[in-house]
Amino acid sequence: MAGSPHLDLSEYLPYLVNRVGAGFVAGYERELAQHGVTIAMWRVLAGLSTGDKHRQIDVAEITSIDVSTISRLITRLVNLGLVTRTRSDTNNREVNVELSPKGRTLVNRLIPRAR
Repeated sequence: MAGSPHLDLSEYLPYLVNRVGAGFVAGYERELAQHGVTIAMWRVLAGLSTGDKHRQIDVAEITSIDVSTISRLITRLVNLGLVTRTRSDTNNREVNVELSPKGRTLVNRLIPRAR
């Protein structure tokens, strides 16, 4: 139909960004799986890579992962020994998380590949 709206995906930035992201995930998932880590868990580890303690709620914001999901992911990472979780010294309702030494070693090995 003449004059019908159309969308050329080869020039549509959101589609192209998605393709790049999907290609990265497909290749990186295999490497992460060797360490028992999923893409979502990797996002948490990468978010914690600054070396500082982060409030669990801030990790959710940094990674764009829902708060209820972030809690489960962090629990899995704690169980793998990659992250530590402690109560805040200043607010008993807040939970702080940071990379464990084992988590730091893994992140240091994986970041060059991610880049």
